[in-house]
Amino acid sequence: MQAEHKKQITILKNQLGEKKAQLQTATSWASYNASNAEKILDEIYAIKLQMAKEKLSFHNAVRNILDDNQKIYWDKKFSMNPSNKMMRQSCRYSKSEMMHNCQAHKYGHHSYGPEHKFCDKH
Repeated sequence: MQAEHKKQITILKNQLGEKKAQLQTATSWASYNASNAEKILDEIYAIKLQMAKEKLSFHNAVRNILDDNQKIYWDKKFSMNPSNKMMRQSCRYSKSEMMHNCQAHKYGHHSYGPEHKFCDKH
């Protein structure tokens, strides 16, 4: 199930990349064509809609084979909003890990000014 989903998403991502390249060509100064650019934008958003539907379809297919406790976790993990994914990725470090990775302390200088949010040693 997951392999088929990844295959379909990869195909759609490739198509999206091709359309973005076509859009760049259609809007470049050498070959500007507004009507063609609008057509390509419509195609780009059609592909993005297909990707969202594929993601939702996969989520539902997996959800149908889970028990109630697993569904709670799966639904919490699932998000159609890419910014939520970015938030989860940016918040994966603990405060101590951020302090340990503080560039100012590694190199003995403070490029962020006297205080910055990643370190409480100031």
